[in-house]
Amino acid sequence: MKKQKQSVNTRVIPLLAGMLALNANAGIFDACFGGGEYKPITEQKLQARMNKVPESFGVCFNAALCLSKAERLLTQADEDTVVAATKIPGSNTSYTGEYKTLMNLNDDGLMHTSLNNENAINNLNLADINDSGFLNFKRLKPKGEGLPAEFFHTAYIQVTADGEKFLYNANHDPMAVAIMQAGNKDFVQVGKSLRFKMDENAVTGFNNFLNSTKEGESGFFFTPANQVADNVAHSGNGV
Repeated sequence: MKKQKQSVNTRVIPLLAGMLALNANAGIFDACFGGGEYKPITEQKLQARMNKVPESFGVCFNAALCLSKAERLLTQADEDTVVAATKIPGSNTSYTGEYKTLMNLNDDGLMHTSLNNENAINNLNLADINDSGFLNFKRLKPKGEGLPAEFFHTAYIQVTADGEKFLYNANHDPMAVAIMQAGNKDFVQVGKSLRFKMDENAVTGFNNFLNSTKEGESGFFFTPANQVADNVAHSGNGV
């Protein structure tokens, strides 16, 4: 078993390094297809829209925001406000207090530590995710030396017109590797993200990622994109 795990890492990590190398200084481009009324679309339609986005458009939360705008759940103004919230002068993290407010991340009582495991405390069932939205991950225990128990990654969940769920992960190899090692290797590159259908294997890998002692055990918050848009509106489009 150990030998097989090493083999997966050997094949997967170089692939991910090439596919997910991102320019952390890049901004988000208007080509993310803001505007128009929202209606659920297929994963293929979202992929077609994202294929027209410029090659580099930022780090993990930039990719998630761009996907949400491509679904027409966020406007350009909404996105600009959230991005501005990650760039507060004097902050040593992109997960600032302003960002947490817009994403509803201030109450740890809303954090989940497992997916589709009804026997676990703070579980979230996939069946309860009815709208596309953001997954923000927070370490419950420090990883190694000098990395605090704090927010460290953002991904995106799409709920399609048929009610299927897809996970989009950019710029964080450990999550992708965990899902692939659990048996879901049928991923598709969409923009700078890898798309995984949330089948049983993907859910297992997702939970393995949350429980990884190497990465630091973590939990996650799910925030529907329409809730983020409402929060931006109530913030007065400013942070």
